[in-house]
Amino acid sequence: MRRFLLNLCNDALDILPRFRQMAAEAGRNPDEVPMSVFAAPQDAERLKRYRDAGVDRAVFMIATTGRDEALKNLDAAAAVARSVS
Repeated sequence: MRRFLLNLCNDALDILPRFRQMAAEAGRNPDEVPMSVFAAPQDAERLKRYRDAGVDRAVFMIATTGRDEALKNLDAAAAVARSVS
């Protein structure tokens, strides 16, 4: 199956129907092909929409910063992830 590169200007939900169609065309059950969103926004409402649409995982990008700032950013990302679980 071809791999998708999602332009950061698009939303993963925009390509999900085509992704599933391609999985089916390749003889795969679309419900069994995992879908990941990389560089996902730290936005609980959007992450809930991803979850409800069948996205399996979202990976946040954390900026390279000093230790204290990085830990603060990780804590914020963890709080968003917990609010969606």
